[in-house]
Amino acid sequence: MWHSEVNSLHRFLPNLGPLRLREFRLIYIGQFVSAFGSAMTYVVLPFQMYALTRSALAVGLIGVVEFVPMLTMALIGGALADHFDRRRLIGFVEFAMVLCCAVLAWNAALPTPHVAVLWIVAGLLAGLGALHRPAMEALVQQVLPVSEMIAVGALNSVRGNFAFIVGPGLAGVIAAKGGATAAFAVDGLSYLASIATIVMMRPVARMTLGDEGITLHALLEARRLAVCARQAGSFRNLSDRHKRNVFRHA
Repeated sequence: MWHSEVNSLHRFLPNLGPLRLREFRLIYIGQFVSAFGSAMTYVVLPFQMYALTRSALAVGLIGVVEFVPMLTMALIGGALADHFDRRRLIGFVEFAMVLCCAVLAWNAALPTPHVAVLWIVAGLLAGLGALHRPAMEALVQQVLPVSEMIAVGALNSVRGNFAFIVGPGLAGVIAAKGGATAAFAVDGLSYLASIATIVMMRPVARMTLGDEGITLHALLEARRLAVCARQAGSFRNLSDRHKRNVFRHA
């Protein structure tokens, strides 16, 4: 009876198998830490905007200024992830995020913070996030077999839900004690922790787009491939070789 109850409980727990592999474990730990920092900024930045302007419209405009760079970078993020070393690309993007957080912390420490800085950095962070996601997803697919992807999805869900439930509350505590400056600084430190885990990884094979490089034709083919794969429900099962062949014959 007791064993059957334990077995029933195990069915509701995520499969921890991918965490046994060192490279994925490093990625997961780094992204777990940085997710907390991101959750803080997502809460503190709009709060600071409202505190400075007392305008709901100003807060809503954050989403508007985030949309354009996010959409633009999303169109080329996948091609960049397939063309450049993914570890280096992720490290570069996360270092740029550290700089953005440093600017936010500096701005928050001013006697009169600049509202425009909040909009500009929000847009930059959105664009960088659109570059970061495809590179990170592609890197995970390189270090794990396809059979582990379902378990990875469950683990990522746990990470995201936990970070965005606990993170905002933690942001409130940190902002109340040290102000917005402290919250933005913690976010920057969380990205540094993620960069450290990426640096600790072993090198992985670099993918290329063939002799043609990154072209408009290659980007359109990448979009077509993503749409077809999503419709077929098999995006995670597409191999890097398949994607490379599509680009090469573009």
